[in-house]
Amino acid sequence: MAGRGRTRRCPSAVIWQTSPFLPALLLTALACAILGVHVWRHRPAPGVGPAVGSFIATAGWNACYAMELSSANYSAQLFWANVQYIFISATPALMITFALIYTGRGALLSRGVVLALLIEPAITVLLAFSSEALPWLRTGGEQLLVDGVVMVSWSYGTYFWLHTIYSYLLMATSTVILVPVIMRSPHLYRLQAGAVVLGVMAPWLANALYVLRYSPFPNLDLTPFSFFFYAVSVGWALTRLQFLDVVPIARDSVIEDLQDAVLVIGLNGRVADANPAAERLLGLSGSELIGLRTADLATQLATALDPSVPLPTEHEVAFGEAPDQHVFELRLDEVHDHRGAPRGRVAVFHDLTERKLAEEERVRSQRLLAAGELAAGIAHNLNNILVGILAPARRLQDGETGELARDTGTIVAAAERARDLVQRLNRGGDAESAIALEGVDVAAVIGEAVEAARPRWEDAAGKRGVAIDLTLEIEQVPPARCDRTGLHDALLNLILNAADAMPEGGNLTIGTCPQDDCIAVRVMDTGTGMDAETVSRVFEPFFTTKVDVGTGLGLSTVYRSVMRWGGDITIDSTPGEGTTFCLLLPVSEGDPVTPEKPDTGPITPTGSARILVAEDEAIVAMVLSDTAQSLGYEVEVFGDGAEALKRLSRGDVDVAVLDLGIPGLSGDEVARQAREHNSRLTTVLMTGWSIEPEDERMRPFDFLLQKPFDGQQSRTVVERAVAMSRLRRPERMEPS
Repeated sequence: MAGRGRTRRCPSAVIWQTSPFLPALLLTALACAILGVHVWRHRPAPGVGPAVGSFIATAGWNACYAMELSSANYSAQLFWANVQYIFISATPALMITFALIYTGRGALLSRGVVLALLIEPAITVLLAFSSEALPWLRTGGEQLLVDGVVMVSWSYGTYFWLHTIYSYLLMATSTVILVPVIMRSPHLYRLQAGAVVLGVMAPWLANALYVLRYSPFPNLDLTPFSFFFYAVSVGWALTRLQFLDVVPIARDSVIEDLQDAVLVIGLNGRVADANPAAERLLGLSGSELIGLRTADLATQLATALDPSVPLPTEHEVAFGEAPDQHVFELRLDEVHDHRGAPRGRVAVFHDLTERKLAEEERVRSQRLLAAGELAAGIAHNLNNILVGILAPARRLQDGETGELARDTGTIVAAAERARDLVQRLNRGGDAESAIALEGVDVAAVIGEAVEAARPRWEDAAGKRGVAIDLTLEIEQVPPARCDRTGLHDALLNLILNAADAMPEGGNLTIGTCPQDDCIAVRVMDTGTGMDAETVSRVFEPFFTTKVDVGTGLGLSTVYRSVMRWGGDITIDSTPGEGTTFCLLLPVSEGDPVTPEKPDTGPITPTGSARILVAEDEAIVAMVLSDTAQSLGYEVEVFGDGAEALKRLSRGDVDVAVLDLGIPGLSGDEVARQAREHNSRLTTVLMTGWSIEPEDERMRPFDFLLQKPFDGQQSRTVVERAVAMSRLRRPERMEPS
């Protein structure tokens, strides 16, 4: 940097003079000092220390040059010229330090580098104050009178030019470090870094003009004056652009590499900043995004970023169409400057797509698990039901029973319970809560459950060579408020568990008695019993102490049913002695409901009729065919919907019983097309699905035959259908 020299001594007393340049120099020194104080308030922001040092150096340089121009005698001018080199030599080192720290390269400033940066300023100051003995920095100076002001024209030595080259190299390096920040930063940061670079360039351009003798004011160093532009540009960056509040290094290290898309929106509603993730998300380059109005973005995004949206806010935004659609969580908040004043809004888009897919997969897994639990529960109940079907049926088949009425009754009751179970499933997840509670004869249900479980507690035990003695202690009790099938299943579960708990045989006692406002039903066994820990967990789903037997759902089902009825259940168990389950059932206010007994009497045919059955399940088709033939009607069976429709097109069928899911052509479509050609045809929908009366598929049908059905139910529906057909076509309904 340019300096001064001397050739002769001058009086040491200071002779003061006025100079027109003093106000500008002092004003610049004051501005730089104020900026230094202002920047100091931003510590510990990156680069604050070197920035404050550079402001102090420029302020000192200006103040010392003002003192030089205010002195008229040579010795005073030489003194202030020497003091200036303290600040002149420090400025380049401070600027390179600031550039490195500001752009995130502070790690390069090792102790050795810092010491190296201090060596040149120390040598320069030493040579400045030793110029008489060592004229390497300046070789002399000559006083001149310029427009009434005494000034000095300095002559320079070899070291001066080395110092100048070194200073310019440091300043050029600082500029090179800052320029890439300008080139890759959005508009806001480009203005920040650009303002600083232009402010730094001005003094060094002025210094070059002075050193090379191209200054329009000979012998006047314009460098201190040019620091005024430095102060103005950096001051603008500080006050208007929040220079040092949000520095580019923070953006480079955080926002640039952030996987979330980030948009900064100014108060004018335009995009002020966008990171690469936002560019990829919106399919626009940074130059296309910066300055773009949010209203010009995609509709859903423009709505989400509308200035009227209250802040802060979070909601989801979807981009694209399935299956390539991506879902983002949008977080929108205000951006404030260091004084807390709003400067705009920041929108952060966090990709939720993978999390959403994972959640959907988890839901699917949970549904599969729930389906598995449901299947396990169904299997458990059906297995119990099948005991009451298979064992008596096998005895009937083998001719080993003398209790024909008892075994057939057990089979029918088990089949009816299976039907009830299927109907519950058809009603959906709230099936149990939808079942109406009624007055139930507890003693009658106990008898049915005992008979249904007889193959386990009597037959299976007998085959093992042991005996389970059953004792019934039934007292007179009022009807219980529950559902009959649910109570039967609960008692069946308790009886089967009791039988399993007595592998060596024992006593099974079932009793009833009034207890307070409830009905107590006790199932007692003399089996293995349970410890306290097992008792505490016995009603948990899937908890079981059996090995390779059961699902662990029986007692949890019992507990859930009793709780739904408004009752309670208790357990008293001692290891090695046995267990007592006590069901406390609420009392019904009405009389017990007696299940209807089907009319199994002989049916007298009332006329001839031709009936078509469309059913692909051979057993179901056989039952219907036998029912219709027993009534004296002619029956034709088809296993394909298209074939059935072809037969119906002849127009001589009176009643068509059509399965909804028959292959070839659905039952409702067969009925619709058949009735277009034969409006007198009577149609019956047969299905295992739960069909509501308002279902569109019911429109072409006159009657519904819900699976599973027994002979009496199918006989009733067929008779009603034939009766309707007779009304529609009386000429075909002559008695046989």
